[in-house]
Amino acid sequence: MSIEAFATLIVMEPETKHRLFSGELGPVKDFFIYSPHFNLTMLNLSLQMATLEGIEAAYCTLSGMFVISLVLMQLCSSGDHVVASQTLYGGTHALLTHFFPRACSITTSFVDLRDYDTVKVTIMEGRTKVLYFEVVSNPTLTVADVLELCRIAHDKGLTAVVDNTFAPMCTLPRTSYGTVFTTPRFEDYSEYTEVFDGWDEAEKLLSMKGLVL
Repeated sequence: MSIEAFATLIVMEPETKHRLFSGELGPVKDFFIYSPHFNLTMLNLSLQMATLEGIEAAYCTLSGMFVISLVLMQLCSSGDHVVASQTLYGGTHALLTHFFPRACSITTSFVDLRDYDTVKVTIMEGRTKVLYFEVVSNPTLTVADVLELCRIAHDKGLTAVVDNTFAPMCTLPRTSYGTVFTTPRFEDYSEYTEVFDGWDEAEKLLSMKGLVL
C-alpha cells in the first residue's frame, strides 16, 4: 500500500464555492478544489502533452483502467452497445464482459477486427456508440489497421477508442480522425500515468465539472 499526498485547496468566498461545484469555474481559470480531482501539475502536463501530440486536448490519470473506464462511461449510457476486438488486455475484457453489463447495462460484442465485414454488420444502428481496439493487442500482438477501423467508425457515426499501450511512439493520435487514444507515457514506481488524446470528441469528454482544457 502506498502513501499518497493529497491537498484540499482553500476557497475564500462562499459564492466562488457554488460556482466551482456547478462547473462554472474550473482548472482553466486556475480554480482547484481537491488535488486528486485535478491540480495545476496535471493541468500543465495535459496541456503540454496535447501540444506535443498535435491534438486538441489530453487528460492525465494514474492508471490504464481508470482512463479506459472514464472514456467509455463518458461515451456510453445505459442500454448502449460497444463493438470491441476479441483480443484485449484482460482487465479491459473483464470490464466489458462483467462489470459494464451488470452495473451499467452496457453490452459488448467481441469480433475479429481484421474481418471488416463482420465489424460492420455487428454495429447496431442507434445502439452502438464505440468501436474499441488496441493498436497492438495484449498479449497476442495482433496489429490493427488503425486508419481503416477509424474510417469504419467514422462512417457509422461511432467513436473509435484506441488503446495505444504497445505502440505509443509509432502511432500518433493526429493520424486518425474522430478518435480517442489511451496511451501510457510515464512510469512512476508501480504506477502509470495515462494520457487519453483526441480531437473531435475531446471537448465533450472533458466537459465534466470544469475539466474542459
